[in-house]
Amino acid sequence: MITKCIGKDFKGLTFEQPLSRLNLFIGPNGSGKSARTQALILAVMGYIPGGAKKNAEILDSYGTADTMVVGLTLGDRPGQGTLYERGFVRSGTGAVSQGYKVAGTPAKEIAFAKALALHGDPKIVDISAFMELSDQKKIDAVFSLYPPAGDVNKIQAEIDSAREKINALTARSRTSEAAAARLVAAKPPLPAGTLADVTGKIAESAESLRSARKALVDEQVAEGARQAQEKAEKKAAEDAEKLEAKQEAQKVKDEADRKERERVAAEKRDAETIFDSLAEKPGPMEAMVDKKFGKYPLPIENLLPVPPVPQDLLVAKTACSGSIELILLALKTAGCEACAAKLVATRELRKYQEVKT
Repeated sequence: MITKCIGKDFKGLTFEQPLSRLNLFIGPNGSGKSARTQALILAVMGYIPGGAKKNAEILDSYGTADTMVVGLTLGDRPGQGTLYERGFVRSGTGAVSQGYKVAGTPAKEIAFAKALALHGDPKIVDISAFMELSDQKKIDAVFSLYPPAGDVNKIQAEIDSAREKINALTARSRTSEAAAARLVAAKPPLPAGTLADVTGKIAESAESLRSARKALVDEQVAEGARQAQEKAEKKAAEDAEKLEAKQEAQKVKDEADRKERERVAAEKRDAETIFDSLAEKPGPMEAMVDKKFGKYPLPIENLLPVPPVPQDLLVAKTACSGSIELILLALKTAGCEACAAKLVATRELRKYQEVKT
């Protein structure tokens, strides 16, 4: 039950009007009779029938300041209950927003509506607007005010569904009757034989049809299984080919790696053999040079001026240098850029080239 309606700066008035089950407002013009009624309507519906519905227009039409509040109290006894307030506020930019409070606590619009529904869901009826409704809409409006125990909308939907089924059956019945009438008018020849014979043929045809359908289904199942088997076999063959190609490529790689390892090992052995041979058995020309100038690198005292080198020794050194240069050229042509043999030959050639004459 609505026990109070309030208004703050509503139509120039601020009031708190206690209400009971039945209320009658009496007073001169401008005393606030319509203001109380309209404040109650605005608090419940959010607009006043026949008036503005936008926030700014509502505030301009009924407010006298930049803020306006309307509200109502719902409770079981007069003077008690929960206060529901609906406020309109104009910001500095001129925009008007609407806010809600339940028992003094700010709430969102949906929470405000749910709270009202839980506390009696008050309704406002505009008699003039009600009288302009059609008969069906008047019935709907009355049902919304005094809903019956059952779900009227659900019952109406079931009635409509049943009516549609009846209409469909009636249409099918009319179609069948028309077809029967056409058959009677055409008088088609009856098949030969008794009714039992005809019934037997119908049963035989039905059995043949069932057998054909079963055979078709079996054929489709077998075809599906065959296609699945072919797909599986094709995939297995492709996987086997990929595996074989991968294994063959690995074999080729392993063989190339083995040959490369053998080549490197052979070069290393050859270099070690040459190095050991030069180290253990130096040639007579190298021994002659070492005897004359000392082991390479030359000691510091051998860097001092020395007597001229005999002519026969210079000729021998030139021949040795030429031979070593030929060896280096052969190694370079063969692609041996960093083998031990080339390093040793380079070292020996440098010995002869650095001797002062």
